[in-house]
Amino acid sequence: MKFNQKNILFYSPQKFSTHIELNKGESIHCLNVMRLALNDEINVTNGLGEIARCKIIDPIPNSCKLEIINISTIQNTNGKKIHIAISPTKNINRFEWFIEKVVELGVREITPIISQRTERDKFNFNRINKKIITALKQSYNAHLPKLNPFIKFSNFISTENNDQKIICHNENNHISFLKDEIIKNNNYTILIGPEGGFTNEEVLLAEKHNYKQSLLGNSKYRTETAGILACHTIHLFA
Repeated sequence: MKFNQKNILFYSPQKFSTHIELNKGESIHCLNVMRLALNDEINVTNGLGEIARCKIIDPIPNSCKLEIINISTIQNTNGKKIHIAISPTKNINRFEWFIEKVVELGVREITPIISQRTERDKFNFNRINKKIITALKQSYNAHLPKLNPFIKFSNFISTENNDQKIICHNENNHISFLKDEIIKNNNYTILIGPEGGFTNEEVLLAEKHNYKQSLLGNSKYRTETAGILACHTIHLFA
């Protein structure tokens, strides 16, 4: 079934069966903001790759109840898995903007890493998860990315085992561009450093764990721009 992209998408984190009960926030949005009512039809995703066409059967303000008409399984639009591990920016607004854009691009996993030059080692996970859900709905995506807890750079690189592991930086002009390193249909782990970049020691340590050094372009990018550019590059060339 092809869904009308003009219809707003709601979110309910559950495996779909026959009925759905929206939480308070989604119920208010549905009934008070969108002014939907009994027997109106809406689309709901569970973030697990499913979108359900539903009918409102009980418009309770804080727990709107829906009856599922049909369910469609949606393939990942990128056809691949991108795990981006990034050092969060000191300015949280810039990091939230990054989150919004990579969710729109279909990233599957996000890990905040703490490297030697990291300027932020904590944020409000509930707020960031809400940003992820909002971007999921706005982009009509059926796959909710996984947001991992903070982890030290050295611990992260010793445990990740995707097909392609790439550390992006611009300290070496003799390394290849990311677009030239991409192997189609792989799973990808991308490392993005803080504003001051990764240290030489961190780059060498990543290499020891089979990370390939790569350039994103000829310019020096802000952390959040680099993260978005990396995801977009894979989206285009993989």
